[in-house]
Amino acid sequence: MNHLILIFTCAALVISLLGLTAMSIYFIAQRKRDIAVRKVFGSDSRSEMLRLIKFSSASLAVSLLIGLPLMYIGIQQIDKIVTYESSFPWWVPVAAFLIVALISLASVWLISRKTVRENPVLNLKTE
Repeated sequence: MNHLILIFTCAALVISLLGLTAMSIYFIAQRKRDIAVRKVFGSDSRSEMLRLIKFSSASLAVSLLIGLPLMYIGIQQIDKIVTYESSFPWWVPVAAFLIVALISLASVWLISRKTVRENPVLNLKTE
């Protein structure tokens, strides 16, 4: 049973990480024009990168606030269904959030690094 749970957990983690990367790419693509306009008016690449990282960090904080109560309710419901005594270590949700936050922020950083270095005129020329 533990082996099966481990397999499904790893599959869910891979699917989640692919989704996080796809959302990061979409998020950066939507912001290209805004970044180009701000850079034309004098903003530097570092401040644009920090702006994107700050927005992603705020999104992660909101997801943590929503996810923690849902996790607690889910654990309570599973404990009612399962007949054997299981221990849930406190560090598991902390480690899961840190892994997801690290990968999410790293993907935003890597993708936005290329975007903020682009010539803003090339992005505005297509509009």
